[in-house]
Amino acid sequence: MRDTYRNGDEIYLKHNGCDGCDVSIINGTICHEHGCPEAWKDSQKDCADCGCGFLREQRHEQVCPDCVVCELVTL
Repeated sequence: MRDTYRNGDEIYLKHNGCDGCDVSIINGTICHEHGCPEAWKDSQKDCADCGCGFLREQRHEQVCPDCVVCELVTL
């Protein structure tokens, strides 16, 4: 069983692979319950600026880390 989410955050309840729900494993893939508060950690988000997919470090991130760095450099 994994001990981190895809975004790198540690999973604390290792017996089922998720802190917020009782997951199912289908064909070796962890599938969170509908409405799981931790599911965002395992799903990829498209960046609002460049459109590239990235794994969020915080729940409501909309822009990938590369675009954030570019915005800070241009300021």
